[in-house]
Amino acid sequence: MSPRAAILLIVCGALGFWLDREEERGTFDRVNSATLRWLQANSGPPRKDASVILAEIKDPDLSEGAKTFDTWPLGCLDYALIAEGLARHRPAGLAIEPVMAWPAAGPLELASLAERLTLIPRTTLAATLQKDGAAPDGDSDLAGFARLTRVEGDASALPSFGGVLTTPTPDTRGSRPLGFSSIDLGESEAVHGATIFLPLLARRGTTIVPSLLLQSLISWKSAPPEKVVVRLGQEITVDDLHIPIDHRGRLAVYTGVLAVVPRLEAGSLLLEATPDVQKLAGRAAPDAILKKLSTSLVVLGETHSAARHLALGSGRSLTSPEVLAQAIARIQTGWHVHELPRPWQFALWALAALTGLALLHSTRSRILFVWFLGLLALVITALLTFQTNLTWLPLAQPMALLSAACLVALLLTRPAAAPATPAAA
Repeated sequence: MSPRAAILLIVCGALGFWLDREEERGTFDRVNSATLRWLQANSGPPRKDASVILAEIKDPDLSEGAKTFDTWPLGCLDYALIAEGLARHRPAGLAIEPVMAWPAAGPLELASLAERLTLIPRTTLAATLQKDGAAPDGDSDLAGFARLTRVEGDASALPSFGGVLTTPTPDTRGSRPLGFSSIDLGESEAVHGATIFLPLLARRGTTIVPSLLLQSLISWKSAPPEKVVVRLGQEITVDDLHIPIDHRGRLAVYTGVLAVVPRLEAGSLLLEATPDVQKLAGRAAPDAILKKLSTSLVVLGETHSAARHLALGSGRSLTSPEVLAQAIARIQTGWHVHELPRPWQFALWALAALTGLALLHSTRSRILFVWFLGLLALVITALLTFQTNLTWLPLAQPMALLSAACLVALLLTRPAAAPATPAAA
């Protein structure tokens, strides 16, 4: 290997290591988000808007004068008041992420919550499952869970559970369906870089039940559970919704660029009768968002700094309700963006370095021409892969490597020797 080739490979290798490290730190998040927005804007007709609203509870992060609730954590009656405030605007559906279970709550408090929840017909409540535990006779602990029977494929890879850990009381639940929000808290989601894999199905023996995310969409579409079709490794069909899943029944949610989900501070719904106080607190719910409630699926949950956060590879994090709202938005719009697998990205990086290696003995004009052609090819490739199957190819790293390789080749190129002067006669 010539010294020039060694220098080029060392520069490209060091730059590739630095680019990979900075990618994990989120250094290129702004560039990636801008590129993704450009790809979305130039990839055919625009998709329909999402019909989801995040009603967030973040009282612990507010100043004392802006807080709505007197005690924390919130109790049964607090959620009853929030449900009553939401019911005034007749939301198309409601998914409550916290488990509505309070061992110390009295029957009158639970009855008050149940009465308010009846005002929102398509409400889905959460329950948590545990891997251990014996199933009672007749699966009586699964009352409220829909049984999905139209399942195609090998269900043995689905997450399994033994029993129900926490669930609303029968009086609170009434006829409202349940969906699991976690199986042994902390083991519900898998994160790879900026992609979150959310389990939509769980099994106990031959019984398959839906997650809170899936059940909320079933309720929102008023789809009978027996008409929900599950094709493991392909998709789940709920009415006109097609939800892509892997063989383990998981939905991949890419968070490199977030869907636009309107947010509503849940406490502001309790202040609608006192607009002056609401205005002073600076927490008035925007009219545009309130008008959308009647056609939207609402996700209610805690998003304050002390709530459970899911750490992402770039140093960012999202709370469980935020992840739930993002997943619903992707399903409703059909924007199931996924990142090009890392081995393919590394292959592009290597190709960029090899391009510089091949140009070491070229002219400077040729190097500049190949550099421009390579950048154009990367942009076209990114656009075509995104248009074809919404595969996202991050461009910052291969473009930087190609530019560095061409620059090093340009600096190491020896100028052409001047033609020999004929000797004087």
